[in-house]
Amino acid sequence: MIATDAIHPPACATTLIISLGLLSTPLRVGIIIGSVTILVLFHSGVLFVFKRIVGESHPLYREEKSD
Repeated sequence: MIATDAIHPPACATTLIISLGLLSTPLRVGIIIGSVTILVLFHSGVLFVFKRIVGESHPLYREEKSD
C-alpha cells in the first residue's frame, strides 16, 4: 500500500464480514475481538523493539507533500 500510495478501506471488510453472516454468534465476535487485540499488542511490541534498535518509532517512507 505504501509503494502504490493506496488507502486501506477497513470498513469495507467489516461490512462484508457482517453481511456474509460470519459474525452470527457471540463466540465468533469474541474470537474476532481477541484476534484483533492480539494483533494490536504484537504490533505495539514490534514498534517498541524497532524503536529500541533504530531509535525511531516509524520509518519515513516518503516525503510529505506541501501544497
